Amino acid sequence: MTTWLVPHLERPSFSGMAPHHGAPVFPTLWKACHAAWCPSLGPQGVLLDVCTGINRGTLMEGACYSRDGKGGLTVEFHGSNNYVDVGTAAYLDIFGANQDFSIACWAKFDDFGQFGGFFASGSSASNGIWFGHDNSGASPSYLRFLSRSNTVSEDSSANLTAGSWVHVSVTCDRDGDLVMYQNGVAVHTASISSTSGENWNRQNDVYKLGTDRSGNSHIDGHLDDWRLYSRVLTPREVWILSGFGGNESIGRGIAYRMHSMVAVHEEAAVAPTTQSHLTLLGVA
Repeated sequence: MTTWLVPHLERPSFSGMAPHHGAPVFPTLWKACHAAWCPSLGPQGVLLDVCTGINRGTLMEGACYSRDGKGGLTVEFHGSNNYVDVGTAAYLDIFGANQDFSIACWAKFDDFGQFGGFFASGSSASNGIWFGHDNSGASPSYLRFLSRSNTVSEDSSANLTAGSWVHVSVTCDRDGDLVMYQNGVAVHTASISSTSGENWNRQNDVYKLGTDRSGNSHIDGHLDDWRLYSRVLTPREVWILSGFGGNESIGRGIAYRMHSMVAVHEEAAVAPTTQSHLTLLGVA
């Protein structure tokens, strides 16, 4: 049995930062992480990429930090104009032709406009990608992924609800399948191999969190723990990131909010009960 020790995490120094600073419970997931933004780490008022210590996010047009009731911070969006500008660094250009990737974050919706974005590249609906939610003008909302001029346009069949945290993710095998997950469970799969040669990196604009590519439609609620991976996450890895199926007390703590030394057994990620997860992580 493999045991990983998670150190006390509060606000680590990012000077000379190595991957073990702020590392999540499972080192393989941390090593694979290309970029991660978590408001509870880093200097106050700065949304820092905790994988690299760079790629800072700037809160725009009224987006703000909010306490989540668990001693941590989230980014709160108000459904109009708010977003996070995470810059133009070439390091974030992992969406080019034949480049596999995964995107994940935690979301809690206060309400649903027609649609809003978790992550976007590109400057308009004719380029880049957008991963977010949509409801076609009527409730309930569902997950959606778009590329360029809708060369890929995929919707999940699972409904999203307001008022509680949900883990959302998408994995893209550029010569295979796109898979969308909700609380660690696959809710939509589609082939995207016909678009493998397209460049989905940003085009003359910034990478954005909390809005769509053109910056017109915005999240109404809270987002936390965004992650980019430059490969396709396995279903088991998505399950782990989701807190073993959407338990946000575990999921949003598993990466960053451990406040004491905790021993975590990797085998526990397979399929134990929620109670055993809580006991294992020392939060119940």
